[in-house]
Amino acid sequence: MEKTMPSPADVRKLLHYIPETGELVWKHRGVPTFDKARAGKTAFTSTMNKGYLQGAVMGVNLLAHRVIWAHYYGEWPDKQIDHINGNKVDNRISNLRVVDPAQNQRNLGHNSANTSGVTGVRFISKFRKWEARIGDAGKPRVLAYTDCFGVALMARIAAMDELGYTRRGMFKTKP
Repeated sequence: MEKTMPSPADVRKLLHYIPETGELVWKHRGVPTFDKARAGKTAFTSTMNKGYLQGAVMGVNLLAHRVIWAHYYGEWPDKQIDHINGNKVDNRISNLRVVDPAQNQRNLGHNSANTSGVTGVRFISKFRKWEARIGDAGKPRVLAYTDCFGVALMARIAAMDELGYTRRGMFKTKP
């Protein structure tokens, strides 16, 4: 039997949201014993395999960032929620935005397979050239094919700015 999605009003009755920290806290409604046991405790503390916080409201499993959006704005998001800084557990409302899947892809972190240190720039040893590329409307677009790493880097940065990519995760950082 499929459970009914709680309304944003239901979420507000059951949970308190702290925008400065991004935490959800269970409210005490004074009815069932179960509510008394969890009242005042942090909610949505379980981490799913992709790193997002999750929990359940009225028996429906939900992601914390989506619950927070519904709580804060009074409606469920109709698209994806992007964590602007890339931290999947930073659920401050200032770090969340509704985006379509293409926009969300433009805020990805650095790919661990990248060897140049810069996302979208690679050295093609067979031709001894630097190549800069970017995804545009779901297709890869070659931006530069050059002897100079700096030229490839600047081509990538210009295209990122033009297409609305963020620079988060563009450069490889040391652990």
